[in-house]
Amino acid sequence: MRSISWRRAVRPPSATRTPGRRASRSQGQAVVELALILPIFLILVASALDLGRLFYSQISVNDAAREAALEASQNPTSFIPNTACTSANKADNKVMCRATNESRGSFVTVDPTDVTMQCSTFPASCPTLPALGETVSVTVTGHFRLITPLLAIFFGGQNTTFSSTASAQLLSTPTAVTIPGPVASFTVDHDTGLTPLVVQVSDSSTGTGLSYGWAFGDGNTYVGRTPPAHTYPASGIFTITLTVSNTGGTSVATHNITVSDPAPAPPVASFNTNPEPPTGPVPFAVQFFDSSTGTPTSWAWNFGDGTVSSVKNPPVHTYSTFGSFNVTLTVTNGGGTDTVTRVVHANTVCPHPQSLFTVSPMTGRKNITQFDTTNSSTGMSTAGCNNIWSWNFGDGSGISSSQSPANHVYTKRGDYTIELTASNYGGTSTTSVTVTVTN
Repeated sequence: MRSISWRRAVRPPSATRTPGRRASRSQGQAVVELALILPIFLILVASALDLGRLFYSQISVNDAAREAALEASQNPTSFIPNTACTSANKADNKVMCRATNESRGSFVTVDPTDVTMQCSTFPASCPTLPALGETVSVTVTGHFRLITPLLAIFFGGQNTTFSSTASAQLLSTPTAVTIPGPVASFTVDHDTGLTPLVVQVSDSSTGTGLSYGWAFGDGNTYVGRTPPAHTYPASGIFTITLTVSNTGGTSVATHNITVSDPAPAPPVASFNTNPEPPTGPVPFAVQFFDSSTGTPTSWAWNFGDGTVSSVKNPPVHTYSTFGSFNVTLTVTNGGGTDTVTRVVHANTVCPHPQSLFTVSPMTGRKNITQFDTTNSSTGMSTAGCNNIWSWNFGDGSGISSSQSPANHVYTKRGDYTIELTASNYGGTSTTSVTVTVTN
């Protein structure tokens, strides 16, 4: 029989453990692993919670559809589409109340527009004319928002919807409930104005369970009770039409809107002539050119000799008689009217004047000597040439329209230059003579 001997192994000194150092490494590694695992764990927990909420919400929508269908099987006429359940209408809106109350308190949102009802035999008249044995179906749509973005990847976004439809047969022939028909009415804050005109409409219709349709007369429409402010960018007359309806009927109201373009700035009348200036011998032909600003839309010419015109640039106008004529142009646009007047001189052939005069004496004493001027200008004898003589005595005094003024006395010593300017339609000429005044 073989004997077995046991030996105790002896660990080499180099393999001896250091308990404190190993424990420190193990704790640090655990912290790192926890930091890596914890976010994943939290996401998984949140996703599981989201799935639970989603499952519970689907049950809530299913229950809401089922309870509403059961209510509809007993009271199919007690349903007002798109109308929230209130204490005032709960007797006439039992199906809606049953559906929305069943979903209340859950994670899903159900609005009045999310509840629809249909009857199998007469879909168009449901629930006005239900029949015994007819199937009534109620569809409820719920709106749900996910917490975690992880599940949003699978549902196409954070927000998702799901619906449920439940059906039931009528248990008895119901008594039809007649809802009064609506009366359409609305007001506008502006019914006239300049482009662009902004109009805000306000509904004042009466009735329950109403649906609204607006047409603004310019091709734009809106569905709902309160449309946003509407802008008319162009001028015209537009008819706003409001159509309201419920199960009791339909009503229409209209209101006209008048939109005008802003008035332009008033014009400024002006015209040119050819020749310029408009002066010449009879027969004198003048061409008139409108140069008004402000975009006039009409022109009224009066040539001062009994003739008129209404065109922008009238034909050449001829003055066959001698005289001065006030030519008036009146221009008009949507912003106002303006008038300008110019004078046309039709005269005989006027020679160019030549200014000539003499002074006697040429030297004299202040406050005593009278200097006498004698006018001998030429070319100033033709009538109708607007002959004018203008004198300047060099001491700040002068006189116009006098051929030979009275004797002139100077009050201070000095040399004075006397000037005579002769002018008419033929031209202008000036000459001068210097006199000396002593003490």
